[in-house]
Amino acid sequence: MPALVDNAAQVQRLVKALRTHGVTPQDIAKRLDVNVRTVYHWNKGDTGPREAHLMESLNTMLTEASHGS
Repeated sequence: MPALVDNAAQVQRLVKALRTHGVTPQDIAKRLDVNVRTVYHWNKGDTGPREAHLMESLNTMLTEASHGS
C-alpha cells in the first residue's frame, strides 16, 4: 500500500486560486465527480484528495481558468 501524502495545504491553495478565477466549489465538485462538501473541506485545508488524478485535474482546471481570464 503506497504511503499517503499530506497534500491538504497544496489542494487548499489550488481551490482558493480557482475561486479567484470565478470557479465555484460546485463547478469543482461536478468536474471532479466529488461531493461539494469534499471541496469545502479542501478549501478549509482539512483534507486533500488521496487520488493523484484529482490533484492533476485541479491543476488542469487552474491552468484552464488562468488562460481564460
